[in-house]
Amino acid sequence: MSGIHAVAKVHGRDHALALALWETGWYEARTLCAFVDEPQRVT
Repeated sequence: MSGIHAVAKVHGRDHALALALWETGWYEARTLCAFVDEPQRVT
């Protein structure tokens, strides 16, 4: 989990990246979405 958090800090908030990560279907990528997506744009 610390590795995922470190990656999120490098990329910052990015809705487009979060969408692309979600589409992969990978657990780790979807977990990263929670850190990089913009909260106001999550539905």
